[in-house]
Amino acid sequence: MKGFKPEIQGLNNTSFKISIIVAQWNAFITDKLLESTQTALYENGFSAELISIIKVPGCFELPYGAKQALQHADAAIVLGCLIKGDTPHFEYIAQACSNGIMQVNLDTLKPCIFGVLTVLNETQAYERTD
Repeated sequence: MKGFKPEIQGLNNTSFKISIIVAQWNAFITDKLLESTQTALYENGFSAELISIIKVPGCFELPYGAKQALQHADAAIVLGCLIKGDTPHFEYIAQACSNGIMQVNLDTLKPCIFGVLTVLNETQAYERTD
C-alpha cells in the first residue's frame, strides 16, 4: 500500500529486541523488504543494537529461523517472496510457510509478523515492496 506507514505503539523501543528473518530466495525482492522493514523500525525509535537479522535459504525455512530467533528476541518479523510458477510447488511452500509461522506464534507465545509476499509475477512483487 503506497503511503502506508506502520506505527509501533506501546512498546519500550529502548529494550524490545526484534529479529528479522529473511529468505534469500528471490533476494532481489527480499532485500528491498528488509531495507523497508529496518527503515520502519528505525523511524519508530528502534536502534540497530536491538535488531538482529537472520538469513535463511527460502520461505520454507522461515518458521525454523523464527523459532530459533524467538529464543532471544521479543518478536520476529519474517520476510520472503514466493512467485507463482507453472507447478504446484508455489502452493505447497506458501501453505507450509504460513502454517509454520502460525505455529511459531502459538508455540512461543511471542509475535511473529508475517511479511511473506505470495504473488503471481515479479511485477506484483515489485509493487508490494513499498
